[in-house]
Amino acid sequence: YNSVLKETYNYIVNFDDSDEIPFGNHGIAEIARNCAKPTEALTRVGYYTKDLNKDGIPELLIGSCDDEAGEGISIFAIYTCVDGNAKLLDEGWYRSRYYPMNNGSLFYYGSSGASYQSFGTYGIADNLKSLKCTKFYFSDLKDGKQAFYTNTTGEEDPSASKEINSETFWNEYDKLMDRTVEFKLTTLSKLK
Repeated sequence: YNSVLKETYNYIVNFDDSDEIPFGNHGIAEIARNCAKPTEALTRVGYYTKDLNKDGIPELLIGSCDDEAGEGISIFAIYTCVDGNAKLLDEGWYRSRYYPMNNGSLFYYGSSGASYQSFGTYGIADNLKSLKCTKFYFSDLKDGKQAFYTNTTGEEDPSASKEINSETFWNEYDKLMDRTVEFKLTTLSKLK
């Protein structure tokens, strides 16, 4: 993953907010944008390796070294290794983020407004090309009121989901969030 870390480091050092943000860097760009100088983001973004899918090859997680959201360490990019090459599986940012869980899964939380919340659990797909949803919960408007749903596809499609009540929805959120873990990231500033 050395080349990925070098590219991420260089992205921060050369950050230009007018450039198009490449996939995998949206969360990093949010941090760089909010620093007095983008290079300050080198101390606020870090990395960690962990074998999430228990195949003997660790995944690379790039995320926030500080807890601005108040809910643990946010993951901005998830990489696995396929045929000796780094493969970006997904990215996160402030309103759509991942957290590591105590069982090797990833907890996802996203929001596009008060009526539109989503969360769930993900693992690495067997083909190593994507993340695979194992549980998913989301809210949407139904007849002008917030309604709550669950499925295992990760799609926000009420017609392909089971409707649940708000208490079940938020209880599941609390249970899954309680299973997230924090870990110490190595800051990108140490790559100098």
